[in-house]
Amino acid sequence: MSDTDIAARVLTAPRRFETRRFDRPVLGADDGLLGVLACGLCGSDVASWRGEKKHDGPVVLGHEVIGRIADLGPAAAALWDVRPGDRVAIEEAVPCMFCALCRSGHQRLCTRSGIRYGYTSTDTAPSLWGGFAPLMYLHPRTQLHRVPDSVSDELATLYIPLSNGLAWMGDSGELRPGERVAIFGAGQHGIASAAAALRLGASEVVVVGTDRDGDRLAVARELGSQVVVAPAEDVEEAVVEVLGGSPDIVMDMTPSVAHPVEASIRLAAVRGRVLWGGMKRGASRPLIDTDLVAQKELTVRGLWARPSWAITAALRWLASEPALGRLCERTYRIDELDNAFVDAAGEGSAPAPLHTAVLMN
Repeated sequence: MSDTDIAARVLTAPRRFETRRFDRPVLGADDGLLGVLACGLCGSDVASWRGEKKHDGPVVLGHEVIGRIADLGPAAAALWDVRPGDRVAIEEAVPCMFCALCRSGHQRLCTRSGIRYGYTSTDTAPSLWGGFAPLMYLHPRTQLHRVPDSVSDELATLYIPLSNGLAWMGDSGELRPGERVAIFGAGQHGIASAAAALRLGASEVVVVGTDRDGDRLAVARELGSQVVVAPAEDVEEAVVEVLGGSPDIVMDMTPSVAHPVEASIRLAAVRGRVLWGGMKRGASRPLIDTDLVAQKELTVRGLWARPSWAITAALRWLASEPALGRLCERTYRIDELDNAFVDAAGEGSAPAPLHTAVLMN
């Protein structure tokens, strides 16, 4: 393989990766190339692998990308303020920067550009749009964040769940110091959000899991949260008892199941905030008591990605609090990608890890 021939792991069908080779992109003045060091593997990647999430063709997955600038044009160097060799994290959304969403600071929600790292098909030139490849193309409107030297490549891949937790609790939940928080779901986003709530001043935080989540709930405890495991019919009473009152913020981060959505409305304190981020993907149809939403004057918000400030904050948090590395439970090499997905989907011999990092070397 020549240095102009880039081998990438491409998802070509559900549960099927192939190694395909692509020409090294030819750069202009305002774009660049990233030498990928590590990439996180998250639940949305697993959904793509299972065929639950549709793409417009074969795709190089991976959007939690840490890498070093490999090459860039002069305009890109000036705009991004980086040089070859600088280590950065990328935002997966490539915004248009002209629509009302982008101009109001909500560029993470922009779909006008049609480009998203880890999602865009290899049929769209120059094909290298994901992190499970040694080299990734950097679009001129890519948003980059420097990674602190003290944070390893492996642990730096936690920047997405940690930044989501900070943004969801701070911006979406409008958390005020001293408030109580309940989180349904003991995955990486649930536990990262619990840790973020405590960092932002919550007085009590409880993570609700199942009897299969013992190891994950142990991590939640290590990071300062309380935990609840109870049958569905008893869980609301158990949460209130542990917190010492109704939660001001209730978050649902559970995939596929309806009960936490329904319980969140009943559990939330008067004028509380209810946050929904657990993707159901058609697997369940929650029944919402809209009268209770009105009577309690609840604020209900969906959760999708994070603003840019939160990524910088998450990387600094990682640098200052090494214990957060406990969230990264398993590491694979890129040649072990098939096994990494089997394990992340919970189909391996051990329980699915909280967070998985894939290293290029």
